[in-house]
Amino acid sequence: MSRLVIGNLAAELDMARAATPGPHPDVSPAASAVIRRHAQLLSVFGGHLWRPGDPWPPEPADHILAWAETDGVTAIRAPAPSSPVPCPPSPVPCVLSSGDWKENLWQLHPDPAIARRCNDRRFAFALAEKNGWSLPGARVITSLGELPSDSLRWIAKAPFSAAGRERVRFSSADPQRKRIERLLSRFAALLVEPWVARAADLGCAGLVADAVHVFPPHRLDIEGSGVFRAAVIDDSGATIAHQTYLTKVVDTAAAAGDALRAAGYRGPFSIDAYLWRDDTGSLRLQRMSEINARLTFGLVARAAAERECPGGGRYELRL
Repeated sequence: MSRLVIGNLAAELDMARAATPGPHPDVSPAASAVIRRHAQLLSVFGGHLWRPGDPWPPEPADHILAWAETDGVTAIRAPAPSSPVPCPPSPVPCVLSSGDWKENLWQLHPDPAIARRCNDRRFAFALAEKNGWSLPGARVITSLGELPSDSLRWIAKAPFSAAGRERVRFSSADPQRKRIERLLSRFAALLVEPWVARAADLGCAGLVADAVHVFPPHRLDIEGSGVFRAAVIDDSGATIAHQTYLTKVVDTAAAAGDALRAAGYRGPFSIDAYLWRDDTGSLRLQRMSEINARLTFGLVARAAAERECPGGGRYELRL
């Protein structure tokens, strides 16, 4: 049976074009070259690999695993029903065995419209507000008149974006209104959050099947601009964060998985979280800054760790 991995790491662009006013131009040639290089890491899942710049559509395959489900990916799938590896429903999130979770990746994929809805930042923000996880003053805006007017520093993020793109940092001293206005005209809405001093970035990945399954949290190396640089797997937690924080992140990921499942999503996902310091210097946990309803480098790192360190231990995937 032939297998095809689609490294469409710029899938947020396709989602934005399908769901927001636009225009949404292609990424620059330099960024496209970086994306193509990073897509090579998906070869850890086996099969033939399609990378940006390769001819589209690719050669037909019996099974397709995409970085993210889009209309273009769905159009080339063979019309066969999904038959995920069974695992019993449980109120407690469990971790699939090595073979099971990777096999499920090939068999679970959502409707692209559901994937778009779940990757929209407003989906995660609604869940965060419902559970009291959002940062103080965070809001979704649809006009410049809704921007905060205090003296704090803020960041405005497009509903579909990745790798630190499509976002603007601003304050009353540096309002950046023209840039924010341009983003609003293209995306119709923005998520605005206070800019906080991060101490550590975390992720927690899982799989939504007939039940929600989550892995132990991993650490993320993120540049100040928001660009991802590395994922660190260490299931002991020793080099990730204090166990108190890790437990809360797992619980949050399980709740996010439940919300995805209720929305009709099936497939891989991950949440991002982080530790930050407030004005008093106290360390606080932002339990969920976003939901990625797709593959992530946290899952790529886990697959690579299981291959390279089958006995466990610390593994780092660095771009």
